[in-house]
Amino acid sequence: MRKHRKSKGEFLILALFLVFVFFSLNLAFAQRGRFVGEVTDEEGNPIEGAIIIATNPNAMIGKVELKTKKDGKFLFAVRETGVWRFEVTADGFHNYIVDMSLSALKNNPPLTFVLKKMTADEEISGPVVEIELFNKGKELYDTGDYQAALTLFEEFLQKNPDVYLIHYNIALCHQELKEYERALEDYQKFLEKRPDHATTYYKMGQCYIGLEQYDKALESFEKTVELNPDDPNTYYNVAEVYFYTDYLEEAINYYQKSIELKPDFVDSYLKLGYTYLKLDDKPNTIKYLEKYLEFDPTSDQAELIKDLIKQLKENK
Repeated sequence: MRKHRKSKGEFLILALFLVFVFFSLNLAFAQRGRFVGEVTDEEGNPIEGAIIIATNPNAMIGKVELKTKKDGKFLFAVRETGVWRFEVTADGFHNYIVDMSLSALKNNPPLTFVLKKMTADEEISGPVVEIELFNKGKELYDTGDYQAALTLFEEFLQKNPDVYLIHYNIALCHQELKEYERALEDYQKFLEKRPDHATTYYKMGQCYIGLEQYDKALESFEKTVELNPDDPNTYYNVAEVYFYTDYLEEAINYYQKSIELKPDFVDSYLKLGYTYLKLDDKPNTIKYLEKYLEFDPTSDQAELIKDLIKQLKENK
């Protein structure tokens, strides 16, 4: 893996790129968009009452909780343009987590979240002591009181040492409290019983980023891809890590894979344009930015992108 080093010839274009991004972000507050989602099981049946928690630490209102209707659908009013995390939970199903780039200025493409049903031995049920501790812990976690939730989950574990699932909940609390090393310990304990749990590897990758251990983070994210190879958002998220750590060739590879699975994945075309811009590859920058405009000609960034393309062509 080779990290890209910038040459002197790149700085003029890169400066233009930064100005472009700055104005794009400032335009994002002009009006609101929306995102229509659907939650189903693996057979395509809608899941009613699934809880969706959308978070964006950079937004003024950074956390929104939603619930699916009888048809499994929900509507999210995008309050600010940026990357939003959706954590989807439903009784009897594994949690589903995905990061998505959403626009507040236009309607975003709909997406279906497919939840995997737990097997009988995976659910916390049956002969457990004081299950109310677990249920109260979940309530506290959902309201953002992570320290109090952690206390109850650890008490539950003391009374039910064989219920391995609780390690996942404990790890989530440690992660929210930025206690990344302790979170990793409990994620590992959970993986001893569930080595195929893709979401856990994704969460571990986030912990490693918090610890600035980027190589381990990427190993975890790539494991997520291995276990969840048909989700274009997974490839996009891995590409984002490579992009922001300046492993640009690897970023290109994963953006391309997301497009292979979802040819109209407009954000990947845009980010490919940005990646080639950082590489000072003008022909490919123009190619992918123009492709982005083909798929989304009414984008709130359309005019800025057109200006950027024009300047790139004039400076060939």
